[in-house]
Formats: sequence, structure tokens, C-alpha cells
Amino acid sequence: MSDENDIKQSARDDVLALGVRLLVYASILIIPAILFIRFQFLPFDDCLRHAAKVVSGRSWGEIVLLRECMSVDQHPGWHAFLSVLHLYFGMGKEQLVFVEWTLLFIFVSVAAVPFFRRPESWVAAMLLACLALPENYMFRLTRGRPYLLTETVLLVLLALWGRNERKTLLLQAATIGLIALSTFVHGTAWYLWILLVMAFVLSGRKGDAVRFCGCWLVGVLLGAMFTGRPFSYLYQLLEIPFLSFGNGALARMLVGEFQPDSGRLIYLLAIGFVFLVRYVVTQVWLHDSAERFLLTLAAIGWLGGLHVSRLWNEWGLPSAQLWLAFVIQDILMSFKSQSFSVRLVLPAGLCLGLILSASGDLDGRWSRAVVPVKYGDCVNLYSGSSDAGKNIGNDWLPGDGGVVYNSQMDVFDLFFFKYPSGKWRYVYGFEAGLMTEENLKVLRNIQFNHGGWAAYKPWSNAMRAKDRLIVISSGQPEISSLEWLEYEKNLWIGRTITVPNK
Repeated sequence: MSDENDIKQSARDDVLALGVRLLVYASILIIPAILFIRFQFLPFDDCLRHAAKVVSGRSWGEIVLLRECMSVDQHPGWHAFLSVLHLYFGMGKEQLVFVEWTLLFIFVSVAAVPFFRRPESWVAAMLLACLALPENYMFRLTRGRPYLLTETVLLVLLALWGRNERKTLLLQAATIGLIALSTFVHGTAWYLWILLVMAFVLSGRKGDAVRFCGCWLVGVLLGAMFTGRPFSYLYQLLEIPFLSFGNGALARMLVGEFQPDSGRLIYLLAIGFVFLVRYVVTQVWLHDSAERFLLTLAAIGWLGGLHVSRLWNEWGLPSAQLWLAFVIQDILMSFKSQSFSVRLVLPAGLCLGLILSASGDLDGRWSRAVVPVKYGDCVNLYSGSSDAGKNIGNDWLPGDGGVVYNSQMDVFDLFFFKYPSGKWRYVYGFEAGLMTEENLKVLRNIQFNHGGWAAYKPWSNAMRAKDRLIVISSGQPEISSLEWLEYEKNLWIGRTITVPNK
């Protein structure tokens, strides 16, 4: 009789565990549905240029004025994927942006779930991050940028290499394949996998450091080979940070991911509290080498992030989140009474909390996210609803073979997305280090002088009739050598003054 009851109890436990797992997956899928249905959310970021490039059918050299040494596409795999959707499924640029952010959000959010016996632990870790990092965590997960695929691969590899004692050939083959995929899709991160090698060494796992290093190098070369120019591809991507940090650029002049991070004290205090609770409940500080490895990588990312935020956001934070979820799982597993409330009501509450926290329109982050919030209430760039934008005529747009002079990356994202087939090029696209040396000097001078109009003089003097200077400003730019039109609210187009015929 006892055996029969045990079998029934085991069956009930299995059904309950399956129900919780399905609940976790459902809660993650509900978040992007709410953001799009309620707010019509589509992000304003690099995902716009990726979609526009695919629709344009042109290379970056035909779109942006690049320095001669930069000729490779940094995300060939991602653009190949979007091209398939565009050419074979007829998706337009708005549909491509929707696929970008929803697909990558789901990937990075569910990547770690299969590795937990109690998947609600991962939901709890995400909820804590949403509460402790309200302006950062969900913002990054909804950008629709290829770094999220690298982050997905990172979470999977951390879980596999952290917990598996035996590093089988299958695991190493999977590692090579995943790193190759990351390299082909998001090439700018290929050299940062060395952070995992450093974490292995510092946590005392030198054998794993050697094995992972071998998988990393083979995977990077394999992924680069799909580009057709493997060595040029890897070299040029490695050169970008040196070009970006050069020219005496101050930290405030760099793109956001290259600027210093604040250190995220509230988040650190929150995970420290959970760590102490685990010790009180289990009387264990660190279980095994897997925890040391994850904590070491998180520490490396945090320290590096104090100088370059990308190291924390893309490498340290995912590792910290995975470690935190395992700590929470230990706390949940320590409860002797695994009652219905513990096994189902608590996960349901955590899932509901995550949904409400992630989809809450805190400071208008979702309802105004279709435009850069720092520039105010500009027109919805997806709808093209501005009267000025519809009626200006082609004479205010750049001419064929013209150049758009811009000192703000958002101008490129906005204008290129609206006019992907425009037969002109932009001086500043998606990374300042890729600009020609002459234009980069002008840009740095503009940034050094906090956007002072006098710093634009080299560009305004060089403009031809078919060129345009486009800036985001709350008032008309004070450059008298050009005539101006407010194309959309706070978006100004300047051109050389046309002298009427006598």
C-alpha cells in the first residue's frame, strides 16, 4: 500500500513540476505580447538599422561613409536571417523589427530555464533584477540587438560548463557550434569569450580553462569562415574598440556600451541579501566550483564594467543572474514541507510579479520607447504621421550621391529606417570609430563642446547642394550659412541657402 501511495505521490509531483515549468514559459511569452498589444512597443535602437539594411539590399559601405580599413559587416549572420524573412516571407521593415526584439527577448529569457529543477528560481532572479535595475534590465532585454543572441549562448554555456563534471566530446562540440553561431551573428564579441577562460583560471579550474579555450578558438574560426573573409573579419572587429577609444575621446563622447557603469549598488545589496538567506537556511556559503566560477565571472564583469559598461551588462550580469537563480533554487529546495502552496502558489506569484514588473510603464519606458526619450515627444517614427515629414518634398531630402552630416547616432537610426532606399550616405552611422578620420575629428570636437553650433562649421562649409545637415534640437540650429526646416518635432534638416534666379 505504501509503494502504491509513493507512486501516486511521485506522479502528482511530476504533473505539478510540469505545470510550473509551463507556467514559467507562458509568463515569459506573455511579456512581449503585453508590450506590443498594450503599447504597440517597437524599440528605437540598432534593430532599426538592421531591418533597414536588409530592406535596402546594400552594403554598409554604400550607406555610411566608412574609413577604408573597415569593409566587413559586423553581423553577417543576423542580416542573412533577416534577409530570408524579407525575401521569402515578404516581411517589411516594421515586421522585421518586431521579430528582432520579440525573438531575442524570448531566447535570452528562456535560455536558462531547462537547467533548473525549480524553474521558478530563474523567474525570481529576473524579478529581482527588474526591481533592482528598473532602468537597465528590461531595457536591454528588449533592444532586439544581436548581442542578446550572444548572451543566450553565454547562459547556456555557463550552465553546461559550470555544472557538468565531465567535459564530454558532445559538450565540446556543442560549445564550438554555439560560439561559431555567436561569432557569425554578433562578431563584435568574439574576443570577449576570453573572460570565461580568465574566470576558469581564477576559480581554480585550469583544465577547463584549457579545454574551453580550445573550443573558443575553433568556434571563432569556424564562425568567421562563413563570412568568406575569416581573418579580415576577425581583425577588423578587433580593431573597432581601439579606434573608438582613440583620438583622445572622453568617456561621455563614447557610445553607451563603452561608457562606465555605476556599479549597481542596489542590485549588489539585493543579491547579497539572498546569499545570506541561503546561508542561514542551508549553513553553506558556496556549494562547489561551479558557484566559484559564476561568481568569478560576475566579479570580472563588474570590475571591468566600472570602466566599460558592456563588460558588466553583457558578461557579468548574466553570470550573476544565473548564480542568483541557483542560490534561490537552493533556498526553495531546503523547505522540508513541499506543500501545494510552496510548489504552485509561490511560482504563480513570482510569475505574476515578473509580468507586472516587466510590463509596467515605468516613466513611460514602453509608451514612449519608439523615440529617444531624452529628445522629448518626437513623432512616432514607424507611422510617419508628421505633416511636415509628409509634405516637405524631395528638395529637402538629400540628393542622389549626397551626404547626410549628423553628429547623433539617433539621426542615422531614424532617417535610415524611414528612407532605407535613399541614395545618399551618412557620415556617422553606428560606431564613431568607423568614421573617416576627418569626420571623426569634427564629431569629437562637436561632442567636446557639448554640441555647440560653431563646431559644425567644417561640415557646413563642406556641404554641397545635395548634402544635408540633420540634427535633433529643441530649437532651430544657430548655423546661419544654412536654411532650416523642422522636418519633425525637434528634428531639423539644414541645406545650403538657395539663391533664387533673377
